Amino acid sequence: MGRGWIWRAYPDGALPDEPQAVRRDPGGLLMIQRWQVTDSRSQRGLLDPEIFLNGTNPPPTDLIDLSVWDYLMHLPDHASITTSNHHGAVLGRLYDLDRGWVQAIGDNHDCLSEAMIDVMDEFHVSIFLLLHGFYRQSIASLRSVLESTLVGACLQLSDDRKAFRAWRSGEEFGFGWAADKLRSVPGVKALESRLRSVTHDDLLSHRTPDFAGGWSRRLYARLCKYSHSRPGWTNVDLWRSNGPIHVFAKVRGAAALYVETYTLAILIVRLARSGHPLPSAVPSGFETSRASWARLARTCSSLL
Repeated sequence: MGRGWIWRAYPDGALPDEPQAVRRDPGGLLMIQRWQVTDSRSQRGLLDPEIFLNGTNPPPTDLIDLSVWDYLMHLPDHASITTSNHHGAVLGRLYDLDRGWVQAIGDNHDCLSEAMIDVMDEFHVSIFLLLHGFYRQSIASLRSVLESTLVGACLQLSDDRKAFRAWRSGEEFGFGWAADKLRSVPGVKALESRLRSVTHDDLLSHRTPDFAGGWSRRLYARLCKYSHSRPGWTNVDLWRSNGPIHVFAKVRGAAALYVETYTLAILIVRLARSGHPLPSAVPSGFETSRASWARLARTCSSLL
C-alpha cells in the first residue's frame, strides 16, 4: 500500500473529514492524498481487441466526466479493496463454486441445462456485488438461481415439452409451481420420505402455521426478503450507513447464503439427473460447512 493523489470535487469548497493532505487545482477540484493500492488491483485496462468478435476496440466517443466517474466508483472501489484485503479465502471459495456450476452444466442439452445456463452469470454477479459492498443485490441474485434451477429440474423430470416451450417463450413458471409439481414425482416423493425419516426435514414440504416448510421453501423465503428490499433487509439496514461500504459480518452473511444456495441448487441438479453423476471436480458446497442445513444436505447427497 502506498500514498497517491486522487481528484475529487466537494460542494462549496468543503473538505473531507480526515484528509491526509489537500491540494486545489485552478478549476476548483481538490486533490486529496489517500492510501492507495500498489498491487494489480489498482490497474484498469481494456481487453485485447482480438477477444471480441468484431476485433475492434474503438477510442472514446463520449467520455464520462471525471467527477461523475468518481461519484459512481469511489465507494465501490474502496469497498472492493477492503473486502479483498480481509476476505480472500471467502472470495476464493465462492469463485470455486462459481466455476463448479459451469462444470456441472457439461455438454447436456436439456431442460435443466437451459435453466443452468440462464443463471450461470448470477453466481458471478453475486460475487461481484458482494466484493463491492452491495450485499442486498448480491443476495437477491441468488433467488434467480434457486427458482430457475427448480423450474428446470421440474420440467426435466416431468418431460413436459409443451410447458418447456412456453417457459422459454416467456411464460412465467415460478418457484411455488415448480416445488409443488416436483413433490408429485414418484422418485422425489421417495427421497422426501427418506429425508424426513432420517433428519425430520425435507426439501419441498409446504409451509404451515407451525412449520416453515422444507429447506428450499425456507431458503427461498429468506432470499425474497432481499430481492424485494423489504424493511429490515434493505441496503441501509445492512450498512447502517450510506454506501456501499464494507461490513465484515455482512460479507460473511452474504457468502453463507451463496454457499447454501449453490449447495441446494447442485442437489436439485443431481436429483433431476439421477443416474448421471456430475464431474468429480464439481464441489458439493457443504464440504466443510457447519451450518444447520449441512446435515440435511449431506443426508440428501448420500441418498441421491
